Amino acid sequence: MESSHKSKKPTISVLIPAFNAEATIRGTIESALGQTVCPDEIFVMDDGSTDNTGEIAASYVPRVTVLRQSNKGVSAARNALIQEASGDLMAMLDADDLWHRQYLEIQLESYRKHPNALASFTGFIDIYDDSQICEHDRKIAHCKSSVLDPLDFLEFYAENSGMIIPSFCVIRYDVLRALGDTPFPTNLRITQDSYLWYRIALLGPFVRVYAEAGSYRILPTSLSHDRLATFEDRVKSLEEVYDVYRRISSPAMLRLAKKHLAMNYRHAAKYHLGVSDLHRARSHLFSSLGTCFSFKSLVLLIISFLPQRLQPKWPYRYRTP
Repeated sequence: MESSHKSKKPTISVLIPAFNAEATIRGTIESALGQTVCPDEIFVMDDGSTDNTGEIAASYVPRVTVLRQSNKGVSAARNALIQEASGDLMAMLDADDLWHRQYLEIQLESYRKHPNALASFTGFIDIYDDSQICEHDRKIAHCKSSVLDPLDFLEFYAENSGMIIPSFCVIRYDVLRALGDTPFPTNLRITQDSYLWYRIALLGPFVRVYAEAGSYRILPTSLSHDRLATFEDRVKSLEEVYDVYRRISSPAMLRLAKKHLAMNYRHAAKYHLGVSDLHRARSHLFSSLGTCFSFKSLVLLIISFLPQRLQPKWPYRYRTP
Protein backbone atom coordinates (compact mmCIF):
# COMPACT_ATOMS: atom_id res chain seq x y z
CA MET A 1 0.00 0.00 0.00
CA GLU A 2 1.64 3.23 -1.16
CA SER A 3 1.44 6.46 0.82
CA SER A 4 -0.40 9.34 -0.86
CA HIS A 5 1.00 12.02 1.45
CA LYS A 6 4.70 12.23 0.53
CA SER A 7 4.60 15.81 -0.83
CA LYS A 8 3.15 17.60 2.18
CA LYS A 9 3.48 17.64 5.93
CA PRO A 10 1.08 14.98 7.19
CA THR A 11 -1.62 16.02 9.61
CA ILE A 12 -2.02 14.21 12.93
CA SER A 13 -5.22 13.31 14.79
CA VAL A 14 -5.02 12.24 18.44
CA LEU A 15 -7.75 9.80 19.47
CA ILE A 16 -8.46 9.23 23.18
CA PRO A 17 -11.15 6.73 24.20
CA ALA A 18 -12.13 7.19 27.85
CA PHE A 19 -14.34 5.34 30.31
CA ASN A 20 -14.44 6.28 34.01
CA ALA A 21 -10.95 7.75 33.77
CA GLU A 22 -11.33 10.79 36.01
CA ALA A 23 -8.15 9.89 37.94
CA THR A 24 -5.91 9.92 34.85
CA ILE A 25 -7.61 11.70 31.94
CA ARG A 26 -6.24 15.14 32.81
CA GLY A 27 -2.63 13.99 32.67
CA THR A 28 -3.28 12.12 29.43
CA ILE A 29 -4.79 15.17 27.71
CA GLU A 30 -2.00 17.42 29.04
CA SER A 31 0.60 15.05 27.57
CA ALA A 32 -1.09 15.33 24.16
CA LEU A 33 -1.33 19.12 24.38
CA GLY A 34 2.28 19.51 25.53
CA GLN A 35 3.89 18.01 22.44
CA THR A 36 6.86 19.66 20.71
CA VAL A 37 4.97 19.00 17.47
CA CYS A 38 1.37 19.98 18.04
CA PRO A 39 -1.30 17.63 16.72
CA ASP A 40 -3.81 19.07 14.28
CA GLU A 41 -6.78 17.83 16.29
CA ILE A 42 -7.46 15.98 19.53
CA PHE A 43 -10.63 13.99 20.11
CA VAL A 44 -11.83 12.44 23.36
CA MET A 45 -14.65 9.90 23.28
CA ASP A 46 -16.44 9.69 26.62
CA ASP A 47 -17.65 6.10 26.40
CA GLY A 48 -20.61 6.38 28.78
CA SER A 49 -18.59 7.30 31.87
CA THR A 50 -20.43 7.52 35.18
CA ASP A 51 -17.76 9.62 36.90
CA ASN A 52 -16.35 13.08 36.04
CA THR A 53 -14.38 11.98 32.97
CA GLY A 54 -16.60 13.94 30.57
CA GLU A 55 -16.53 17.11 32.65
CA ILE A 56 -12.72 17.04 32.96
CA ALA A 57 -12.32 16.49 29.22
CA ALA A 58 -14.81 19.27 28.46
CA SER A 59 -12.67 21.73 30.44
CA TYR A 60 -10.13 21.54 27.59
CA VAL A 61 -12.56 22.65 24.89
CA PRO A 62 -11.89 24.17 22.31
CA ARG A 63 -8.35 22.71 22.19
CA VAL A 64 -9.96 19.29 22.51
CA THR A 65 -13.15 18.05 20.88
CA VAL A 66 -15.20 15.89 23.24
CA LEU A 67 -17.67 13.32 21.92
CA ARG A 68 -20.02 11.14 23.92
CA GLN A 69 -21.70 7.78 23.39
CA SER A 70 -23.37 5.20 25.58
CA ASN A 71 -20.93 2.63 26.94
CA LYS A 72 -19.97 0.35 24.04
CA GLY A 73 -16.38 -0.54 24.88
CA VAL A 74 -12.96 0.69 23.82
CA SER A 75 -13.11 -0.78 20.31
CA ALA A 76 -16.38 0.95 19.47
CA ALA A 77 -14.99 4.19 20.93
CA ARG A 78 -11.85 3.98 18.80
CA ASN A 79 -13.81 3.13 15.67
CA ALA A 80 -16.12 6.10 16.23
CA LEU A 81 -13.13 8.41 16.75
CA ILE A 82 -11.53 7.24 13.51
CA GLN A 83 -14.76 8.11 11.69
CA GLU A 84 -14.60 11.66 13.09
CA ALA A 85 -10.89 12.27 12.48
CA SER A 86 -9.47 13.96 9.40
CA GLY A 87 -5.71 13.57 9.84
CA ASP A 88 -3.30 11.62 7.66
CA LEU A 89 -1.93 9.89 10.75
CA MET A 90 -3.98 8.47 13.61
CA ALA A 91 -2.25 8.66 17.00
CA MET A 92 -4.05 6.49 19.53
CA LEU A 93 -3.76 7.34 23.22
CA ASP A 94 -5.63 5.53 25.99
CA ALA A 95 -7.01 7.65 28.81
CA ASP A 96 -4.59 6.34 31.43
CA ASP A 97 -1.37 6.55 29.40
CA LEU A 98 1.10 9.40 28.89
CA TRP A 99 3.31 10.55 26.04
CA HIS A 100 6.81 11.98 26.27
CA ARG A 101 6.70 15.59 25.03
CA GLN A 102 8.61 14.56 21.87
CA TYR A 103 6.41 11.56 21.10
CA LEU A 104 4.64 13.03 18.05
CA GLU A 105 7.86 14.66 16.86
CA ILE A 106 9.54 11.25 16.91
CA GLN A 107 6.64 9.58 15.15
CA LEU A 108 6.45 12.27 12.49
CA GLU A 109 10.17 11.87 11.79
CA SER A 110 9.65 8.13 11.50
CA TYR A 111 6.92 8.72 8.93
CA ARG A 112 9.15 11.08 6.93
CA LYS A 113 11.97 8.55 6.85
CA HIS A 114 9.72 5.63 5.96
CA PRO A 115 6.70 7.03 4.08
CA ASN A 116 5.58 3.63 2.80
CA ALA A 117 5.34 2.09 6.27
CA LEU A 118 1.76 1.57 7.43
CA ALA A 119 2.31 2.05 11.15
CA SER A 120 5.11 3.10 13.50
CA PHE A 121 5.53 2.08 17.14
CA THR A 122 7.82 3.28 19.91
CA GLY A 123 8.93 1.87 23.22
CA PHE A 124 7.53 2.89 26.61
CA ILE A 125 7.91 2.12 30.29
CA ASP A 126 5.38 0.34 32.51
CA ILE A 127 4.28 2.31 35.56
CA TYR A 128 2.27 1.14 38.55
CA ASP A 129 1.97 4.54 40.25
CA ASP A 130 2.74 8.17 39.46
CA SER A 131 6.14 8.06 41.19
CA GLN A 132 7.39 5.88 38.33
CA ILE A 133 6.39 8.22 35.50
CA CYS A 134 9.33 8.77 33.15
CA GLU A 135 10.73 12.28 33.04
CA HIS A 136 8.98 13.67 30.01
CA ASP A 137 11.11 16.82 30.05
CA ARG A 138 14.32 14.92 29.23
CA LYS A 139 15.34 15.26 25.60
CA ILE A 140 15.28 12.20 23.37
CA ALA A 141 17.92 12.47 20.66
CA HIS A 142 19.18 10.33 17.83
CA CYS A 143 16.30 7.86 17.66
CA LYS A 144 17.11 4.80 15.63
CA SER A 145 14.39 3.09 13.68
CA SER A 146 14.07 0.00 11.51
CA VAL A 147 11.54 -1.23 8.99
CA LEU A 148 9.95 -4.61 9.68
CA ASP A 149 8.46 -6.34 6.67
CA PRO A 150 5.26 -8.31 7.38
CA LEU A 151 7.01 -11.61 8.15
CA ASP A 152 9.64 -9.97 10.36
CA PHE A 153 6.95 -7.98 12.15
CA LEU A 154 4.85 -11.07 12.87
CA GLU A 155 7.88 -12.92 14.23
CA PHE A 156 8.74 -9.94 16.43
CA TYR A 157 5.19 -9.48 17.63
CA ALA A 158 4.76 -13.15 18.51
CA GLU A 159 7.68 -12.92 20.93
CA ASN A 160 7.11 -9.32 22.10
CA SER A 161 3.37 -8.70 22.00
CA GLY A 162 3.54 -6.56 25.13
CA MET A 163 5.84 -4.11 23.36
CA ILE A 164 3.26 -2.96 20.80
CA ILE A 165 0.14 -1.25 22.13
CA PRO A 166 -2.16 1.39 20.61
CA SER A 167 -1.06 4.26 22.87
CA PHE A 168 2.42 4.18 21.36
CA CYS A 169 1.58 3.39 17.76
CA VAL A 170 0.71 5.82 14.96
CA ILE A 171 -1.22 4.37 12.00
CA ARG A 172 -1.92 5.88 8.60
CA TYR A 173 -5.54 6.87 8.19
CA ASP A 174 -5.82 5.28 4.75
CA VAL A 175 -4.72 1.95 6.25
CA LEU A 176 -7.42 2.00 8.90
CA ARG A 177 -10.05 2.97 6.35
CA ALA A 178 -8.92 0.08 4.11
CA LEU A 179 -9.97 -2.25 6.94
CA GLY A 180 -13.56 -1.00 6.89
CA ASP A 181 -15.71 0.80 9.44
CA THR A 182 -14.60 -1.41 12.36
CA PRO A 183 -10.81 -1.80 12.23
CA PHE A 184 -10.92 -2.53 15.97
CA PRO A 185 -13.20 -5.59 16.37
CA THR A 186 -15.93 -5.01 18.94
CA ASN A 187 -16.31 -8.68 19.89
CA LEU A 188 -12.88 -8.74 21.57
CA ARG A 189 -12.62 -7.26 25.05
CA ILE A 190 -8.85 -6.95 25.59
CA THR A 191 -6.77 -7.83 22.52
CA GLN A 192 -8.51 -5.87 19.77
CA ASP A 193 -5.14 -4.37 18.89
CA SER A 194 -3.60 -7.83 18.40
CA TYR A 195 -6.16 -8.58 15.71
CA LEU A 196 -5.49 -5.17 14.13
CA TRP A 197 -1.72 -5.68 13.94
CA TYR A 198 -2.17 -9.02 12.19
CA ARG A 199 -4.61 -7.45 9.71
CA ILE A 200 -2.26 -4.53 8.96
CA ALA A 201 0.61 -6.99 8.42
CA LEU A 202 -1.29 -8.32 5.41
CA LEU A 203 -1.00 -4.87 3.81
CA GLY A 204 2.63 -3.86 4.34
CA PRO A 205 5.52 -3.00 6.69
CA PHE A 206 5.79 -1.49 10.16
CA VAL A 207 8.49 0.76 11.64
CA ARG A 208 10.00 0.15 15.06
CA VAL A 209 11.37 3.26 16.77
CA TYR A 210 13.96 2.56 19.48
CA ALA A 211 12.89 5.12 22.06
CA GLU A 212 11.00 4.93 25.36
CA ALA A 213 8.57 7.68 24.45
CA GLY A 214 5.83 7.30 27.03
CA SER A 215 4.40 5.71 30.14
CA TYR A 216 1.94 2.82 30.16
CA ARG A 217 -0.11 2.59 33.32
CA ILE A 218 -0.84 -0.83 34.79
CA LEU A 219 -3.69 -0.51 37.26
CA PRO A 220 -5.78 -3.13 39.08
CA THR A 221 -8.66 -1.96 36.88
CA SER A 222 -6.64 -2.25 33.65
CA LEU A 223 -7.89 -4.93 31.28
CA SER A 224 -4.34 -6.18 30.75
CA HIS A 225 -3.80 -6.64 34.51
CA ASP A 226 -5.39 -10.11 34.28
CA ARG A 227 -3.00 -12.20 32.19
CA LEU A 228 -5.32 -15.20 32.07
CA ALA A 229 -8.15 -13.12 30.61
CA THR A 230 -5.68 -11.46 28.23
CA PHE A 231 -4.46 -14.76 26.80
CA GLU A 232 -8.00 -16.10 26.53
CA ASP A 233 -8.92 -13.03 24.51
CA ARG A 234 -5.75 -13.31 22.42
CA VAL A 235 -6.57 -16.92 21.55
CA LYS A 236 -9.97 -15.75 20.35
CA SER A 237 -8.42 -12.95 18.27
CA LEU A 238 -5.87 -15.30 16.68
CA GLU A 239 -8.57 -17.83 15.84
CA GLU A 240 -10.26 -15.05 13.87
CA VAL A 241 -6.94 -13.96 12.35
CA TYR A 242 -6.25 -17.52 11.25
CA ASP A 243 -9.57 -17.63 9.42
CA VAL A 244 -8.62 -14.44 7.55
CA TYR A 245 -5.09 -15.67 6.77
CA ARG A 246 -6.39 -18.94 5.36
CA ARG A 247 -8.32 -16.95 2.76
CA ILE A 248 -5.91 -14.21 1.71
CA SER A 249 -2.35 -14.62 3.06
CA SER A 250 0.78 -16.15 1.57
CA PRO A 251 1.75 -19.72 2.61
CA ALA A 252 4.62 -18.32 4.72
CA MET A 253 2.35 -15.95 6.65
CA LEU A 254 -0.26 -18.66 7.11
CA ARG A 255 2.39 -20.92 8.64
CA LEU A 256 3.30 -18.13 11.05
CA ALA A 257 -0.35 -17.57 11.97
CA LYS A 258 -0.74 -21.28 12.77
CA LYS A 259 2.46 -21.24 14.83
CA HIS A 260 1.38 -18.16 16.76
CA LEU A 261 -2.10 -19.53 17.45
CA ALA A 262 -0.62 -22.77 18.77
CA MET A 263 1.82 -20.82 20.95
CA ASN A 264 -0.95 -18.73 22.48
CA TYR A 265 -3.04 -21.81 23.20
CA ARG A 266 -0.02 -23.05 25.12
CA HIS A 267 0.50 -19.77 27.00
CA ALA A 268 -3.18 -19.62 27.99
CA ALA A 269 -2.94 -23.23 29.21
CA LYS A 270 -0.13 -22.29 31.61
CA TYR A 271 -2.29 -19.67 33.30
CA HIS A 272 -5.17 -22.11 33.55
CA LEU A 273 -2.82 -24.61 35.19
CA GLY A 274 -1.85 -21.83 37.61
CA VAL A 275 -5.46 -21.58 38.80
CA SER A 276 -5.94 -25.39 38.70
CA ASP A 277 -8.38 -25.31 35.80
CA LEU A 278 -7.14 -28.59 34.35
CA HIS A 279 -10.03 -29.10 31.94
CA ARG A 280 -9.52 -25.76 30.19
CA ALA A 281 -5.73 -26.10 30.23
CA ARG A 282 -5.81 -29.52 28.58
CA SER A 283 -8.38 -28.36 26.04
CA HIS A 284 -6.01 -25.57 24.98
CA LEU A 285 -3.05 -27.94 24.82
CA PHE A 286 -4.94 -30.37 22.61
CA SER A 287 -5.91 -27.41 20.39
CA SER A 288 -2.26 -26.30 20.27
CA LEU A 289 -1.11 -29.75 19.18
CA GLY A 290 -3.86 -29.96 16.58
CA THR A 291 -3.01 -26.55 15.14
CA CYS A 292 0.78 -26.85 14.95
CA PHE A 293 2.57 -29.73 16.65
CA SER A 294 5.11 -28.72 19.29
CA PHE A 295 7.01 -30.83 21.81
CA LYS A 296 6.54 -27.97 24.29
CA SER A 297 2.77 -28.40 24.14
CA LEU A 298 3.07 -32.18 24.35
CA VAL A 299 5.31 -31.97 27.42
CA LEU A 300 2.94 -29.52 29.11
CA LEU A 301 0.02 -31.84 28.42
CA ILE A 302 1.87 -34.74 30.04
CA ILE A 303 2.86 -32.59 33.04
CA SER A 304 -0.77 -31.59 33.54
CA PHE A 305 -1.55 -35.21 34.48
CA LEU A 306 1.12 -35.35 37.19
CA PRO A 307 0.22 -34.85 40.87
CA GLN A 308 0.18 -31.16 41.67
CA ARG A 309 3.17 -31.45 44.01
CA LEU A 310 5.29 -32.62 41.06
CA GLN A 311 4.23 -29.83 38.75
CA PRO A 312 6.32 -26.67 38.27
CA LYS A 313 5.35 -23.27 39.59
CA TRP A 314 2.98 -21.87 37.00
CA PRO A 315 2.92 -18.14 36.09
CA TYR A 316 0.89 -15.87 38.33
CA ARG A 317 -2.41 -14.73 36.87
CA TYR A 318 -2.08 -11.01 37.61
CA ARG A 319 0.62 -8.56 36.56
CA THR A 320 2.78 -7.33 39.41
CA PRO A 321 5.59 -4.72 39.62
